[in-house]
This record gives sequence, C-alpha cells and structure tokens, in this order.
Amino acid sequence: MVFQDGHAYVCESGQMCVPIVFDNLIVTGSMPTTIALFVNPGHRGVKKPNENGWGKRSNRSVEYDTPRSDYAGFLADELLPHVETT
Repeated sequence: MVFQDGHAYVCESGQMCVPIVFDNLIVTGSMPTTIALFVNPGHRGVKKPNENGWGKRSNRSVEYDTPRSDYAGFLADELLPHVETT
C-alpha cells in the first residue's frame, strides 16, 4: 500500500499511526500481511523540510496533483521494482 505524504502516516505518535494499525490488524488476522510504502514528495532547493516532514514542497503539486502518468510511472517503474529487489 502506498501512502503519499508518508511522513504523516508513518509517525507512530501522530494521528494515523499506520504501522501500529497495520500490525494490530495483521496479528488479529483482520488483514493479510501488507507492505506499506510511505512516500514523500520531492523538494527543490537547498532548504530541507522541517523535522516533522512538512515544509516548502515545490514538487508536491506536480507529483501528486497533476493529472499525468508521471507519478504512477515512477511508482510502477522505479519505486516498486527497487523495493522488490531490496
């Protein structure tokens, strides 16, 4: 399962706590073993995002909101094959 703005979902002390929720659902048999990918958008420039992952995201709209196949292609052709091999 792929989560955009992954830092917000992976944080175990945040609102979603996906790793904890997944573990609980898997251990009770309510959900099959599932691999989660927590993806953050790219950043331009030299300034890094804030510690919590939020900040200036000049690529966010281009990567997530633009109705083109670029992002889906990145996931299918680059990210998922990389995860499978590592």
